[in-house]
Amino acid sequence: RKVISIRKENSALMTGDIEFFLADDDNELLAYRRSNAESEAVAIFNSGSSERKVELELSGSYSDVLNSLTVQSNGTQISLTLPARTAAILIKK
Repeated sequence: RKVISIRKENSALMTGDIEFFLADDDNELLAYRRSNAESEAVAIFNSGSSERKVELELSGSYSDVLNSLTVQSNGTQISLTLPARTAAILIKK
């Protein structure tokens, strides 16, 4: 239900263009961005059996609306630690 609620609250997750920009088989990570004129969202998945630090070239500030994970940003790159077998949904502020 939480994911459905997040999707309904963010138009990019319903109608935005999609761009896959991380597919790392060795670390079992996948990330894609959905965006439209109103908003931008990034979904990150860790299907591995251990936590992973994820660093992505994204400008701006993001917050994780799925798990409230801490997202660090330096303006051009974000980083977060994603526990094993979890996902994060980042919404651009």
